[in-house]
Amino acid sequence: AVHWAAAPTPTVIVGSDVDARVVAMAQRNAERAGVADRVRFEVRDLVDVEAPAGEPGVLVCNPPYGERLSDPDALRPLYDQLGSVLKHRFPGWTAWILAGEEAPLRAIGLKPDTREPLRNGPIRCELASYSLWASSPA
Repeated sequence: AVHWAAAPTPTVIVGSDVDARVVAMAQRNAERAGVADRVRFEVRDLVDVEAPAGEPGVLVCNPPYGERLSDPDALRPLYDQLGSVLKHRFPGWTAWILAGEEAPLRAIGLKPDTREPLRNGPIRCELASYSLWASSPA
């Protein structure tokens, strides 16, 4: 799932996932939390993700970790695609990626500003931040 928030006032929060069931679940959770009027959810494939119009903002992404796969490197093409989307469609933004410690973060092709170890339940993870400069190489 990819989530981002743009900087204009009022803040725009957009969430997307390729799976319509996940998007519906997120919408229900936002309604229960009383924030549904401040968040827009979309069914969207990663290849179609675009930055919202306006000033750069913050993108937060929780891509698959590969925990259910016998080979987390099978996710390398997805992480490579994520890096391409970040570099080409979100210049000036800051990205935060939460990934399992075995996930192929290097395939993103960007050097993280920070990397913090943490847990998502029982899964050992890493939260990495990236500054996406307009001059990022392709």
